[in-house]
Amino acid sequence: PSTRPSKRFVNSLDRWYRSPVHWAVLNGRINALQTVLDLGCTPTPYKPKAGRHTSVAIESPMELCDRLYPVDDTDLNKRQKGNQIRQLLEAAIANERRQPS
Repeated sequence: PSTRPSKRFVNSLDRWYRSPVHWAVLNGRINALQTVLDLGCTPTPYKPKAGRHTSVAIESPMELCDRLYPVDDTDLNKRQKGNQIRQLLEAAIANERRQPS
Protein backbone atom coordinates (compact mmCIF):
# COMPACT_ATOMS: atom_id res chain seq x y z
CA PRO A 1 0.00 0.00 0.00
CA SER A 2 1.09 3.57 -0.72
CA THR A 3 2.15 5.81 2.15
CA ARG A 4 1.25 8.92 0.12
CA PRO A 5 -1.96 10.66 1.18
CA SER A 6 -4.79 10.63 -1.34
CA LYS A 7 -5.21 13.64 -3.65
CA ARG A 8 -8.65 14.17 -2.13
CA PHE A 9 -7.07 14.50 1.31
CA VAL A 10 -4.22 16.85 0.32
CA ASN A 11 -6.63 19.01 -1.68
CA SER A 12 -9.20 19.35 1.08
CA LEU A 13 -10.43 22.85 1.91
CA ASP A 14 -11.24 24.27 5.33
CA ARG A 15 -14.22 26.46 6.19
CA TRP A 16 -12.42 29.48 4.69
CA TYR A 17 -11.89 27.58 1.40
CA ARG A 18 -8.16 27.39 2.05
CA SER A 19 -6.03 24.41 1.09
CA PRO A 20 -2.67 23.30 2.50
CA VAL A 21 -1.07 25.37 -0.29
CA HIS A 22 -2.91 28.48 0.96
CA TRP A 23 -1.71 27.91 4.51
CA ALA A 24 1.91 27.35 3.47
CA VAL A 25 1.83 30.60 1.46
CA LEU A 26 0.01 32.49 4.21
CA ASN A 27 2.65 31.49 6.77
CA GLY A 28 5.61 31.90 4.41
CA ARG A 29 6.64 28.25 4.77
CA ILE A 30 8.58 27.53 1.59
CA ASN A 31 9.58 23.97 2.56
CA ALA A 32 6.00 23.14 3.54
CA LEU A 33 4.77 24.57 0.24
CA GLN A 34 7.24 22.40 -1.69
CA THR A 35 6.16 19.35 0.32
CA VAL A 36 2.41 19.75 -0.22
CA LEU A 37 2.95 20.45 -3.92
CA ASP A 38 5.15 17.33 -4.16
CA LEU A 39 2.37 15.34 -2.48
CA GLY A 40 -0.03 16.37 -5.24
CA CYS A 41 -1.81 19.35 -3.72
CA THR A 42 -3.08 21.57 -6.50
CA PRO A 43 -1.67 25.11 -6.78
CA THR A 44 -5.06 26.20 -8.17
CA PRO A 45 -7.70 24.94 -5.72
CA TYR A 46 -11.44 25.43 -6.08
CA LYS A 47 -12.47 29.05 -5.54
CA PRO A 48 -16.22 29.57 -4.98
CA LYS A 49 -17.87 32.56 -6.61
CA ALA A 50 -20.97 32.98 -4.45
CA GLY A 51 -22.91 31.50 -1.57
CA ARG A 52 -19.94 31.53 0.75
CA HIS A 53 -20.28 31.18 4.49
CA THR A 54 -17.27 33.26 5.50
CA SER A 55 -16.29 36.90 5.54
CA VAL A 56 -12.64 36.04 4.82
CA ALA A 57 -11.50 37.13 1.36
CA ILE A 58 -11.32 34.11 -0.92
CA GLU A 59 -8.02 34.30 -2.81
CA SER A 60 -6.03 31.86 -4.87
CA PRO A 61 -2.61 30.96 -3.46
CA MET A 62 -1.00 33.20 -6.10
CA GLU A 63 -3.29 36.13 -5.20
CA LEU A 64 -2.43 35.57 -1.55
CA CYS A 65 1.29 35.58 -2.39
CA ASP A 66 0.94 38.79 -4.41
CA ARG A 67 -0.88 40.50 -1.53
CA LEU A 68 1.48 39.34 1.23
CA TYR A 69 4.76 39.51 -0.68
CA PRO A 70 4.52 42.29 -3.30
CA VAL A 71 7.27 42.29 -5.93
CA ASP A 72 8.01 45.93 -5.11
CA ASP A 73 8.15 45.50 -1.31
CA THR A 74 10.92 47.55 0.31
CA ASP A 75 11.74 44.66 2.68
CA LEU A 76 14.30 42.58 0.75
CA ASN A 77 13.69 39.40 2.80
CA LYS A 78 9.96 39.61 2.22
CA ARG A 79 10.47 40.24 -1.48
CA GLN A 80 12.86 37.27 -1.78
CA LYS A 81 10.47 34.98 0.08
CA GLY A 82 7.65 36.09 -2.22
CA ASN A 83 9.81 35.39 -5.28
CA GLN A 84 10.57 31.86 -4.04
CA ILE A 85 6.89 31.18 -3.34
CA ARG A 86 5.87 32.63 -6.70
CA GLN A 87 8.41 30.44 -8.53
CA LEU A 88 7.15 27.29 -6.80
CA LEU A 89 3.53 28.14 -7.57
CA GLU A 90 4.27 29.06 -11.21
CA ALA A 91 6.18 25.80 -11.76
CA ALA A 92 3.37 23.77 -10.16
CA ILE A 93 0.73 25.57 -12.24
CA ALA A 94 2.71 24.91 -15.44
CA ASN A 95 3.10 21.25 -14.47
CA GLU A 96 -0.61 20.95 -13.69
CA ARG A 97 -1.48 22.33 -17.13
CA ARG A 98 0.74 19.73 -18.79
CA GLN A 99 -1.04 16.85 -17.03
CA PRO A 100 -3.81 15.07 -18.95
CA SER A 101 -7.28 15.61 -17.48
